[in-house]
Amino acid sequence: MAATDVGVTVSSAASTAPTRAVGVLILVLTLALALRLVSLTDIPPNVTADEADNLQTVYHILANQGPGFFGLDWKPGPAFSTYVISYFMRVFGTSIVGMRMASVVLSTLSLIALYLVARQALSKPASLASTFLLGTSLWYLHFSRSGWENVHIGLYALLATLTLVLAIKRGSWYLYAATGFFAALGLYGYMSGRAIIAVVVIYLSVALILHRQGRRRMLLGFAVMAVVCASLFAPMLKTVLDDWDLFNRRIDSVSALNTSEEYMGDRGLPKIIAHQVWRNFDGFILLNSERFKGGLNARYLPPDWAVLDRITGVLFWLGLLVSFFRWRQTILWWTMLLVMLFPIQVFSTGTPDDVRAGGAALKYDDTLAIVARDDVPGCGVGPPNRIVGGIEDKHAVETVAQVGGAGDVGADEVAFDHIAAVGP
Repeated sequence: MAATDVGVTVSSAASTAPTRAVGVLILVLTLALALRLVSLTDIPPNVTADEADNLQTVYHILANQGPGFFGLDWKPGPAFSTYVISYFMRVFGTSIVGMRMASVVLSTLSLIALYLVARQALSKPASLASTFLLGTSLWYLHFSRSGWENVHIGLYALLATLTLVLAIKRGSWYLYAATGFFAALGLYGYMSGRAIIAVVVIYLSVALILHRQGRRRMLLGFAVMAVVCASLFAPMLKTVLDDWDLFNRRIDSVSALNTSEEYMGDRGLPKIIAHQVWRNFDGFILLNSERFKGGLNARYLPPDWAVLDRITGVLFWLGLLVSFFRWRQTILWWTMLLVMLFPIQVFSTGTPDDVRAGGAALKYDDTLAIVARDDVPGCGVGPPNRIVGGIEDKHAVETVAQVGGAGDVGADEVAFDHIAAVGP
């Protein structure tokens, strides 16, 4: 084939691929939104206890008699999430639909954020597949139709990690500031959102260790992020410090560290924590459905189900295996999975618990699971721009450059066009 023909073919494919990917993404989002809206009033068939508790605060806010924006809600926790719900109820009405619309909209927006995060390391087909899996996951779907705020955390976490990856890659102060903004939202949200700042710090630390170039700018960017996050949370921090015990009352009530007596047959904190690690590993990683039969978990999953169905579970295990060997490309997913899941689950009682993990770590399991798809022939267009701490992996350039073969005209253009195509 002539070099000019190769150039025309590649140019045509490059121009149609983004449009096709956007079209598929829109279809996935439409399906996900439909699944969240259908029979929203009737499924769940009644207002749950948690929703009713939230509504107490929301109705007081709507009547201008609730806590201040930087006050505490009924849990007690930052009132921010109940204010978000109140905004949606002003638009959609003081009804069950209005109460649940915040989770519907934010969980759907999370799918867009997930796709954009996935595209930083995966091909378009793999990113679309992971978005589809998350959008139709029964576990995630349950909390996406609820008047409870745990699912909101997923959007904040994804946007924080996306802006951080792009900030490191581009060296943009605005993106570092955006990372600080979304990390602050995590501090204002459901208690699992406090782990977002830990994810950001750990991931940035890994980038500093792995790459010597650009360290100074990364450190300055981290300072910008920290200043923005601290400034935004400062008004809430005053409320927290004014009554520290009240603010932490809910966490203290479920903390395994406060267990002075026997817990699930174990005595002594080291033994309790060791068994907690195993229980949650068995439930969330090995997907042992027996771990989810007790307590409130039965309300969120079908009988004999773990948090993932069997097919997605197999993809999850495959993804764990492949991503272990490709840790440089998947360090971000590992950080989110481990940091946003295990500290919360291990150090609290009644776990593994679907609610405390529902809007956090394992909402990324579908992305992690599908990592392997880039290694399966026919499932992608080749390796995309690999980002490791925001640094481009030259192997991607070399691999794509081989398309033209030795001496073929346009090989370099193919490579750089491909590297630039980390958009839709």
